[in-house]
Amino acid sequence: MANPEQRPIGDVSVPLNTGDVREFKKKMGRLLEDPLGVAERLDQFLCLNIYTWVELQSILGILFTMEERDVIRHSGMRVWDRECQGPDQGDQKWPMQDPGWNNQNERHRQNMSDLQWMIIRGIQEAVPKGQNIGKALSEHQGKDEPLADWLERLRKALQLYSGVDPDTAAGQVLLKTKFVAKSWGHIRKKLEKVENWQDRGLQELLREAQKVCVRRDEERQKTKPQILMAAFKETQTTMNTDKRSGKNKQQEKAGLTSGDTGSTCFPCHQEGHLQTSCPTSRVVFKSSRGGPNVRAVHHPFSQATIRDLCKAHQDYGRDSPYFRGLLRCDLEAAVVIPADLRQLFSCLMDSTEFKLWEAAWRQLLREALPSLLADPETAMDENRNALTLKHLMGEGRWKDPSDQDSGIPIKALTVAREYAVTAFFVMVPDGPVIPYYKIMQGTKETFTKFVERLTQAIEIQVAEVAIREGILSC
Repeated sequence: MANPEQRPIGDVSVPLNTGDVREFKKKMGRLLEDPLGVAERLDQFLCLNIYTWVELQSILGILFTMEERDVIRHSGMRVWDRECQGPDQGDQKWPMQDPGWNNQNERHRQNMSDLQWMIIRGIQEAVPKGQNIGKALSEHQGKDEPLADWLERLRKALQLYSGVDPDTAAGQVLLKTKFVAKSWGHIRKKLEKVENWQDRGLQELLREAQKVCVRRDEERQKTKPQILMAAFKETQTTMNTDKRSGKNKQQEKAGLTSGDTGSTCFPCHQEGHLQTSCPTSRVVFKSSRGGPNVRAVHHPFSQATIRDLCKAHQDYGRDSPYFRGLLRCDLEAAVVIPADLRQLFSCLMDSTEFKLWEAAWRQLLREALPSLLADPETAMDENRNALTLKHLMGEGRWKDPSDQDSGIPIKALTVAREYAVTAFFVMVPDGPVIPYYKIMQGTKETFTKFVERLTQAIEIQVAEVAIREGILSC
């Protein structure tokens, strides 16, 4: 005999919460831009329940426009007729009027599930796949982008723009090839060294790439203590420098009270300090042990600075805003002497390029020398001798870095630095140079890209910094 307390178990219908649907719309994405992503996210949202015809129409009405709903419906019906063989046609599975489906009826529940499937497949087929191979293959992995995200982004690009299904044999070959070719630099180099990588499976290549990422993370963990120690040493050095500067200020104050008011720094022409304590100098003056003699010690660019610049030059290219900004920042951090410029640019170029750069730099300085001699602040060196090309190039008597920093006016060194950078970027273009006044914005070119291209041309073709700024402001 059946237990009278038992009741038949049926499906419980949970009312649709339109607030959840509107919240989901914010992160769903745009149908025309990413139909595959929209379909995937909507499928995850709908899979938790079986919705009635009325609820599904309400969801579609919130998420899509009327035109988009019509396209999705026709695409869904077309996919049903093509892939599902049965007595019911697509227009019967997706009726225009409420069919009165009931959650407690098994056949009606099947119809609801079929309609959800048609909606997802209709979204996937709603936007025609364009044959834009260039767009599909222009994707590149970001520097710290996870491998899984990069592979998924590449897969979607192939689906959207190439018309190739990545799940087919031909699609797998194309996906694997582009995964290797467009990966980040050190990952790509490692994968290309794998023997017969063209015959390996995608999962095997993914594991090899993951090993590179793991080693990179381990190296970063190892360098953290070194970075902390370097920061600690820098802090200690700063504290010691502050203590010495405090003593110097007391000594200067005592000197001023005794009548010494004529302290003027020769390199920067500023009053209140001498050349040995100039804050913009890259030379440190140290007293010899056991005597009053003072010697100058030059501090060139650190290996870390040069390494970072070389890496940015290799990874991003000479024309990239990142490399240009990093180079400009490092050069303007302190007074740069000709020896520093030669050291830096010799690392960024091969021997032939370096000779060309040196010749271009020399010519620019030769043309700028008359204006420097006419300026009282740059006309003479520390010994009151007239400024020459050897001063600016760091040659002959001025080959020693300490002499360059302490004997040449800072304003002249700044001019030499600017012309060195100009000479470096003069060698960029391959082929005929387009005059900057003939450069026009392309029909599909963004304004920022146009300004960047124009700025690069002006930097190459116009030597005077003031004239460059005047041209750009017009």
